[in-house]
Amino acid sequence: MSNGVKGVSKAIPVIGAVVSGGLTLATYRPMAKRLKNHLAGLPLADPSHRVSEGDVVDGEVVEEHETFAPVDAELHGADTPTLKLEEPRP
Repeated sequence: MSNGVKGVSKAIPVIGAVVSGGLTLATYRPMAKRLKNHLAGLPLADPSHRVSEGDVVDGEVVEEHETFAPVDAELHGADTPTLKLEEPRP
């Protein structure tokens, strides 16, 4: 092959990458701007938005070392012992 053909064959992927990147930029940029404007208009984006006491949910802490019996053990009359969780390894 001549040097000119080698140069063109190496330039084609670069040209394709530039065209593909340009098309991606041209299509994503307007949608990104629309999304940014939409999200900026939501109440959570307002710096004065505060969580009220009614929005806070209290949770319950479950100890890791509790023993649990299988849920269906009583239903099927199984004589399986209560399962004990393994101790955490250091």
